[in-house]
Amino acid sequence: MPAHPLGLDEAEAQRRLARHGPNAIAAKHSRGLIDIVRGILREPMFLLLLAAAGLYLVLGDIGEGLFMTAGAVVTIGLVVLQEVRSERALAALRELAERGCHGNFWAVACGLSARA
Repeated sequence: MPAHPLGLDEAEAQRRLARHGPNAIAAKHSRGLIDIVRGILREPMFLLLLAAAGLYLVLGDIGEGLFMTAGAVVTIGLVVLQEVRSERALAALRELAERGCHGNFWAVACGLSARA
């Protein structure tokens, strides 16, 4: 797309906006807490850990079973916490990655988002 060195006039900018959409990264749907927990519980290592804890409980070794269950719960909790932090960091990076317009061409004020 050729452009004038001084930028686009308002008519051309509006035409390109209508044709190509806003100059923004498509928003990705972030996972909720339930989706994160569901994904973690489907991982084979956590399933094995929970199965071992269940086996201890079924075989009557209550102390080992409870200890293994507590370890599994703590581990799952830490992974959930890390996943939530990662989702937030990715959302913040997406926000930073959005380009801003830094000119006074056709009523775009300095510092506004490219969507404005």
